[in-house]
Amino acid sequence: MQREKKRCIMVRHALFAAIGLALILLLSAVVRQAGEKALASDVFRFGPEVQTLIAGDSHSASSIDPAIFPGAANIAEPSENYLFTYYKLRHFLDHNPGVERVILAFSYHSSARVFAERYLFDERFTAQSLPRYYPVLSREARRLLRTRSRSYLVSWLKYELGLPLEIHRSGYLLKAALGRPLHRDDIPFFGGYHAGSTSNVKEEQVAATLERHYFGGAPDYRGTSPLMVDYLHRIAQMCSERGVALYLFNSPLYPEYLDRIPDPVRNDFERLRSAILDSYADITYLDYTAFPLEGDYFGDVTHLNARGAERLSRILAERVYGGGVRSEE
Repeated sequence: MQREKKRCIMVRHALFAAIGLALILLLSAVVRQAGEKALASDVFRFGPEVQTLIAGDSHSASSIDPAIFPGAANIAEPSENYLFTYYKLRHFLDHNPGVERVILAFSYHSSARVFAERYLFDERFTAQSLPRYYPVLSREARRLLRTRSRSYLVSWLKYELGLPLEIHRSGYLLKAALGRPLHRDDIPFFGGYHAGSTSNVKEEQVAATLERHYFGGAPDYRGTSPLMVDYLHRIAQMCSERGVALYLFNSPLYPEYLDRIPDPVRNDFERLRSAILDSYADITYLDYTAFPLEGDYFGDVTHLNARGAERLSRILAERVYGGGVRSEE
C-alpha cells in the first residue's frame, strides 16, 4: 500500500514536470517567433521619400533634425558604437533598399578604445547596451561579446532559447506575440532625433568629458580601438557594396573642448580618417567641429540643443544635397 502511494506521487510529480516542460517549450517557441516577427515588422520600413539615414551615436542624434533635413530619418542612438551601428544599419538598409546615403557620426571619441569598448565589455554599461542590440547581432558578434555577465546570460537565454526573462524590458515581444502593430518607440535600438531644450554648458564639463572619452581613469590615453576601426571599415564596405553614399559627420564641439583634445587623439583620428577616405570611393568627410555657434546653441560641450540642430540641419542639408567637394574641412 505504501509502495503504491509512493508510486502515485512519483507519477504525479513526473506528470507535473512534463506539463511544466511542455509549457516552457511552448512559451519559448512563442517568444522566439515573436522576436523574428518583430524584426521583420514594417516598423523598420520608411516611405519612399526617405533617402537618407542619419546613424551613429548621440552626436548625430542631437545634431540633425529630420524635420528640417528633407528626406531623412534619424536612427542614431546615444552611446551607440560602430559594432552596434553596423548590425543595426544593415537591418535598416535591408528593409529600405531605396536609401541613397548614410550620414554617420564620426568624431574624435568614436574610435577611442576607452569610450567605445566600455559598451561591449564593461558590465556597468553592457547592462543597458547588450539587451538593446542583441536581437540584431550576428552569431559572430554574439560570440565576440560572450561573457559571464548577467546582461549577456539574460540576453542569450531570452533570444537564443526563448525564455521570457525580463520580458517587461522587451514590450515589443509581447506586442508582436499578440499581433499588435509595433511603433518606433517600442523598439529599444531604433533610435531617433533627440531635441535638447536647454543649454547647460559649463566649463567644468570639459575636463570631465575629456576624461570620460579618452582616459577612463587611466593616467594615459589608451589609443584607438582596433575593433571600432574594423567595424567602421565594415560599415564603409557595406555602403559601398549597396551603392549607398557614406558621409562621415564630425559634429560641432564647444570651442574649449575642441581646443583641449589631446594631440595623440587627433593624430589617431587623422590616420583613421585618411585610411577610410583612401580605401573607399564614395565617402565624404564633413567637418563641422569648429562650426561657429554661440554657447546657447549647445546642450553641453559635445552636443547641440534644438536651436543648434535647427541651424546646422539647414546648412548640412544644403551641403549634402547640393553636391560639391569630397571633403569639407
